[in-house]
Amino acid sequence: MTPLWGLKYKEKGKIFGPFIKEFYEKRLKAETKAANFFYKALMNSLYGRLGLNEDSNILTNIVTFAEFSELRKEEDITYWKYLSKNKILLERNEKHNFYSFGAIHLSSAIASYARIYMYNFILQNNLENDLYYMDKDSLFIKNKLKDSLVSETEIGKFKLVSTLEKGIFINQKVYYTEDSYLNKKWVIKGLKQEDTVLLTLNQIESFLLKDNKVGKLSFLRKNNFARNKYNLSINSIETLIHFDFNIYNKRTKVYKDGIWKDTQPLWYTGLPTKLEPE
Repeated sequence: MTPLWGLKYKEKGKIFGPFIKEFYEKRLKAETKAANFFYKALMNSLYGRLGLNEDSNILTNIVTFAEFSELRKEEDITYWKYLSKNKILLERNEKHNFYSFGAIHLSSAIASYARIYMYNFILQNNLENDLYYMDKDSLFIKNKLKDSLVSETEIGKFKLVSTLEKGIFINQKVYYTEDSYLNKKWVIKGLKQEDTVLLTLNQIESFLLKDNKVGKLSFLRKNNFARNKYNLSINSIETLIHFDFNIYNKRTKVYKDGIWKDTQPLWYTGLPTKLEPE
């Protein structure tokens, strides 16, 4: 394989090491579920926050009429509404906000090195034939890892989450699992667990068939705490989400007796010898 272009990172040390170490230790000492969740979310949001698109930063605040008169001369105002005689709810599009902390290059480096780490881990521990599914921070494998690689508390090691009796992996972040206690779990990117209650095992198994006729399914997603920043209210809303389970464009599906059993790399011909990014 010959890479056409990409980003190359130079290792400069673990810039978030102290941050993660401190809050990971705090999480281990957390005495309540709320505190445990808080520290977990704080660490997880670090990666996601850095990946936000900062070219367009929507700011919402309440200003006086005099402030509004000045801001509308220069700012890109997308919405405004009178709240009272001298209070205006204002939404504006502020580009390259000084107070934003997005860093796409750092987020990209974290995701890239996570995949490199996982691929190296699989090869070093001879897991190629045991692997069912992997993400940037997790593995679904046939046999248990060595005890030396697993820990409930030690950072950098894997944690045994559950032992599965059944698993169907359709695509990245799209799969079904059933553990030894018959606990069933659907993971579909963009949907919550409660959004998939009407999805049946027969439906997801049908996606493995070469001649499946299901393809797209619709899910009703309900949000009981939808915030409306325009009238400062909290409402319950329902949204219809359409999901195409047949979208799989990273590799070629390999069928045996009409059932999806494996994948092969995609082959492209006629590509230019050099491709410049836009």
